Amino acid sequence: MTKPAAALPPSDPPPDHPSEIEAAAAAGTLRALIARRYRDGDDERRDFDNALVNLHNRGSIDAVAVLAELGRSGGQENDFFDIQLVFKDVLPRMMAEIAVVMDAVCGLVRAGEGDTFAGVLVDPFRQFCAVQPGRADEALRLIREDAPRYALLYPAVLAAGLEEDRAGWIARAIDVLKTEEMVFLRHVVFALTRPELAADEDARAAALSALKARLVGLADDDVLASAVRAIFALDPVVQGARGSGLLLDDVLAAGGDATLHAAIECLWLNGRTAPPAVAAVVFRHGERIKPAHKGTLHRADMALYASLGEPCENEALAFLERYLVANVGSVEPEAFQHSLRKIPNQHPALFGRLLVKWFLSGERALCDSARWMVTNSVGEAAPMPVDAIAGVALESGERIFVARKAVGWLFFQPKAAAEVVLAVMRDADSKSSKIIEDHLFDPLLINYAGPLEPFLREAGKSAPASVKRRINSALKRWRAHIDAVKAAGAIKELWPSERERAITRQRFADESAAAMREAEANSVLLSAVSKSVVLYGRASIHSIRGPDGKNRRAVTRLQSHSFTIDVPSEDMVDPFGLDYKLRFMRVEKIRR
Repeated sequence: MTKPAAALPPSDPPPDHPSEIEAAAAAGTLRALIARRYRDGDDERRDFDNALVNLHNRGSIDAVAVLAELGRSGGQENDFFDIQLVFKDVLPRMMAEIAVVMDAVCGLVRAGEGDTFAGVLVDPFRQFCAVQPGRADEALRLIREDAPRYALLYPAVLAAGLEEDRAGWIARAIDVLKTEEMVFLRHVVFALTRPELAADEDARAAALSALKARLVGLADDDVLASAVRAIFALDPVVQGARGSGLLLDDVLAAGGDATLHAAIECLWLNGRTAPPAVAAVVFRHGERIKPAHKGTLHRADMALYASLGEPCENEALAFLERYLVANVGSVEPEAFQHSLRKIPNQHPALFGRLLVKWFLSGERALCDSARWMVTNSVGEAAPMPVDAIAGVALESGERIFVARKAVGWLFFQPKAAAEVVLAVMRDADSKSSKIIEDHLFDPLLINYAGPLEPFLREAGKSAPASVKRRINSALKRWRAHIDAVKAAGAIKELWPSERERAITRQRFADESAAAMREAEANSVLLSAVSKSVVLYGRASIHSIRGPDGKNRRAVTRLQSHSFTIDVPSEDMVDPFGLDYKLRFMRVEKIRR
């Protein structure tokens, strides 16, 4: 006997969106309904959007009033952006008075000021203006009548007008440059960055000419910042900023922090195509960046990153060197971390030349940056550029000086310091080679015999004969030093007391803890995952919710992780003497 099929449970009837919307409008809860519907699936959202547009266009509800109310809320409501994202698809299809829509959109932009999503409805407003002929004209009329109120919508209005009447609106874009209203002029100049203008050669030339004439005598920082963006947009190659008649140098000289920020950002985005003349202008003015302006510094770092390996590389490096030296103590190498990591990883020959050049300069800021590059980049993936260092032409005194700087600044990376020392030793004369060997022996071998002895033995196998002799001599001196120490025996008077040993151990523990905290603060992994402490056991147990909604037990086996630290020998015996020796090497300079 066949078993009858079980009856299917009744499905929910499809929602009656028009009735739902009208009821919410009558009850004054339309805003809450729109926010709730934002989380619906695509198909249901599409039906809801269509119903909302139809009811509004028939006059049954006033959906734009919801936007106006939202703007008056001050941007603090939880549904502030949810509702705007619904209207992003709805606004272009609505029928409404242009002034009412402009008031609503401007209110929302100002309420959300400072948020990335603040202008989410500006492009839908452009589409709203472009849908019906005459809307862009009416919007421009309102903007000119009340610029402080509506000026921020001008770029969108211009874009809509260009779709309707390209030639006519190009003429208008040039004509409105004559405005004396600075708030309006900032948006007028910024609107010249529209790609529609840059694509038309005649329009581009006319706009550049008009912009040049309008900028004469202007000192408004916001307007000049917009002008810089317009220059890069209208003339992609910016022929030294002079082929197009625009003096980028003069604009930057007249502008302030906002102008400089805009120029650095534009150079970052155009770093691979910007001619060296343009990079030189921007980077020269970039030396005025205030150390406290972290956002501009970050963009300068990215502009440098984009310029490395490109025609404007020399201009970028000249800026980096001058800026670091001028702001020593105020700007750390980390401010340019992306560029300083790229140099060792992707440009080893340049890395080698810069190490020698920066050590030779004796400037603390440059030597510290060289140390930062070695500490944060050198390893198996980016070995020390020994051949590039050895290939730099140096006089005898300069070779000794670079060796001393390498020992002083790279002392806590003993293998890297030894590689620099051996590299500058290659073509040194006998007298200079002996002095450089002395630095290899003391303080490097004296303090780091453990890691350096096998490293030097291996390096000696492939080193030139002159360098190999110096390596063998340094190792022989080290063995004699150890034999002499052992022969002296235990000298009771030199034994540290228990108190002194405790102080030394505590100092080392404090330094290690500080280094660990700094490493954790800069860890990409720890910024993305949570951290927990397991007091005992071999595994961590937690529950994970599965797709069926049920929790299941997950066990993570604990793995051991360890590392070793090479402590300099003299740090235990004579820490102040070692510190003085290294400081002396770091601060000394060559008399020119």
